[in-house]
Amino acid sequence: MPIIISSIVRHLLTLVAGGLLSVGVAQSDAENFANAAEPIASGVALYVLGQGWSLVDKKKNKG
Repeated sequence: MPIIISSIVRHLLTLVAGGLLSVGVAQSDAENFANAAEPIASGVALYVLGQGWSLVDKKKNKG
């Protein structure tokens, strides 16, 4: 699958997921979820940053 199409599909999936989450969630539930998910999201973000850095470094050294 070309990179542009896969990028569009990923963003559409993210849009749909956000829409589904917002449909039936009360404000207090959303706040509780956001507070609980903050450390998890931070960990995932740091993991993705590390993986991205690794891939860029390997690509630089390979070529």
